[in-house]
Amino acid sequence: MRATLPLLLVALAARGAGALSLVSAAAAGATTGLDGAKGPGSDQVVGHFKGMIDGYVSKYEDEEARFAQQDAAMQQVVEATADMEAKARAVDEKLKLQREHEDKLKGFAGFVRTLSNAVVAMKPTEPDWLATFPDLKAKVDRIFAANPT
Repeated sequence: MRATLPLLLVALAARGAGALSLVSAAAAGATTGLDGAKGPGSDQVVGHFKGMIDGYVSKYEDEEARFAQQDAAMQQVVEATADMEAKARAVDEKLKLQREHEDKLKGFAGFVRTLSNAVVAMKPTEPDWLATFPDLKAKVDRIFAANPT
């Protein structure tokens, strides 16, 4: 039994060294993937991020449309109110809704920016990766212009 223990330890050490070399080779491959060469599945990940960006751009546009309708309705309430106290409350409510709307848009814009930066980090040789999607680029540029960091 004692004779097999050193043999087992040597075998495990050799096996561990092989596993370590595999891990280091994989890490080296991942590093070269970050230096510009496409890593395995990086296009798929970028595709998923683009899909998420599409979704958040859509949410941003939906929020703009929803707020435009809500703001118009609140403006009608303000104009139709004769009592000055009620009018002041309606104006306060309208301003509160405006702040909530702006916060929601900033949140969507921040997430779009984070996802876009993640793609740039994955593919540093393609810093303007959105150029391959001109419609999306125009929408994202408009969102970023309205919500600078």
